[in-house]
This record gives sequence, C-alpha cells and structure tokens, in this order.
Amino acid sequence: MGAPTQTTRRALIGGAGLASVALIAPAIAAATTPVQVVSSAVWDRTFAFYERARLAADATEWALKESDAECEAWQVLMDTPAPHAAALHWKLDYLFGHPGKYSEGYCDSWKQEIVAVVIKDALRLAGGVA
Repeated sequence: MGAPTQTTRRALIGGAGLASVALIAPAIAAATTPVQVVSSAVWDRTFAFYERARLAADATEWALKESDAECEAWQVLMDTPAPHAAALHWKLDYLFGHPGKYSEGYCDSWKQEIVAVVIKDALRLAGGVA
C-alpha cells in the first residue's frame, strides 16, 4: 500500500513542476526571441535624404514645396527603425532634447504614433522585444 502513495506523490510533484513551466513558458519565449537586426545602411540613406530635404527647406526659407518635402522625409526617417544607439539618440533628442528652446521649458507634444516608434526602438535596442 506504501508504494502507490509514493508514486502518486511523485506524480503530483512532477505534475506541479510541469505546470509551473507551462505557466512561464510564454515569458521565456518572449525573453529569448531574437532581437530584430536593422540595417545601418537603410538608416544612413534615410537620414541623408532627410538632411537634404531639411537643407533645401532652409535654403528656400521653408517654401511650401520644400517644407512639405522635409515633413515627408522626416516622417520616413522617424518610421525607420533605429539600427543603433546613435540613431535612437538622434530621435530622442529631436523629440525631447530641447525643452525650452521653443516653448518656455517644456518639450513639444508629439502624436502617439511618433512616440510609439521611438519607444519601440528603445525597447529593441535595450534587448527587449519590440
């Protein structure tokens, strides 16, 4: 009669151990998901395109056509995943790095979609899943 009780206890203990693994398996999978590799070349090309558009807008004192082109190039650049910390720093500095420069000590407000792509970059580059 003693042997079946030990086997049952072992089965219960083993089952409890498997249940805990099943509960944490999604977290383990998320933590071990490979980090997305983003090409620096894509960022560099997109950044150069933005800089050309910005300089053209500056040269024409932000005429409508050049201003629109700069805005479109900026949006593409912001949507381009940051491949390294320097690119992320550029995005963060652009969004939040100059409080007071234009607005009495406050950072500008940005659309949620713009902030979300920068937060996604920060999580990915910090080793999180984004």
